[in-house]
Amino acid sequence: YLKQSAYFVDKAQSANSEMDPQASQLLEKAIQSYQQAVDLKPDAKQYGTPIEELARISLANAYKLKGIINALGSDSPAAIKAIEESISTLEQTVGIFEKSVAQHESYRRYLAQNYEYLGEAYLMLDRLSDAQTMLSRLDAECKRVVLVFTDGYFRNACGEHAQLNEKIEAYVTQGKVSAPW
Repeated sequence: YLKQSAYFVDKAQSANSEMDPQASQLLEKAIQSYQQAVDLKPDAKQYGTPIEELARISLANAYKLKGIINALGSDSPAAIKAIEESISTLEQTVGIFEKSVAQHESYRRYLAQNYEYLGEAYLMLDRLSDAQTMLSRLDAECKRVVLVFTDGYFRNACGEHAQLNEKIEAYVTQGKVSAPW
């Protein structure tokens, strides 16, 4: 649901057109689904993956998209509330991943995603310093190479670093992020 909603948001932004109502409908389904996964509290040891925390990252990303949709609809208070919810969720999750990477090196990829999403959300609320802190953390992660056995290739956090760095540079030069406010 999240990817489909994001598709409609990207389409509306690139065409400078009205938002398809499906974007909000799909996004609400995504939020409900991720919240259900969080509420189930699946045991990471049992499944071998931190499912609850991954659901929280996706839930936070969905709230960030909700903020964008609200901003595009000129509802700044609702947009800010959604972005703040995203930040709150990500700030809880980042600590969990920072502690767990010592035991589970492969969790670094989730930590990198968390840093990127958190940095983007900070920018949306004009918290440049906090976004730069996330970029610094990503810089350190970018220097680590993690063998992701499930994917069968070497991967590091440089992609997330590059994306957040690009958004920070745009924010600094243009005084805003790509978000519509």
